[in-house]
Amino acid sequence: MQKSASKYFFFAGVATFIGGLIHLSMIIGGPSWYRLFGAPESITQMAGTGSLYPAVVCIFIACVLFTWSFYALSGAGLILKLPFLRTILMFIAVALIIRGVSFIPLMLINPEIFQRITNCQSVNAFLIITSAICLVVGLAYAVGIKKSWPRLKANS
Repeated sequence: MQKSASKYFFFAGVATFIGGLIHLSMIIGGPSWYRLFGAPESITQMAGTGSLYPAVVCIFIACVLFTWSFYALSGAGLILKLPFLRTILMFIAVALIIRGVSFIPLMLINPEIFQRITNCQSVNAFLIITSAICLVVGLAYAVGIKKSWPRLKANS
């Protein structure tokens, strides 16, 4: 494995792992933490009333992010090779890049669809920051894939 590809995958893996921890911390921290991390007000209110829905959504998102983290670490060669490594790494990169570049234009072009998808009412600092994070992490996955493509292809 080339060291540079390993660095990109390691960064992506750590970033997605931290994202998973943040989602779990919101459950523990309660409504004020949901609000702090930019959850829509309706989710924050549900958490305040004791609804399980926000916690279930956060656990699901955390599980996805932890899985993505393990795939990044596998791509870096730091843990055992996971099944369908190349395909799943490509899916992760595409998903994060699409998330990174699509939410703000979607909000500006068609706010009704955006509001149904995210329950957010407008472009705000949280949306800009999370979009930038998703784009940077998605690009880290993509660069890691490009730099390790021959090895990933040989082992798939």
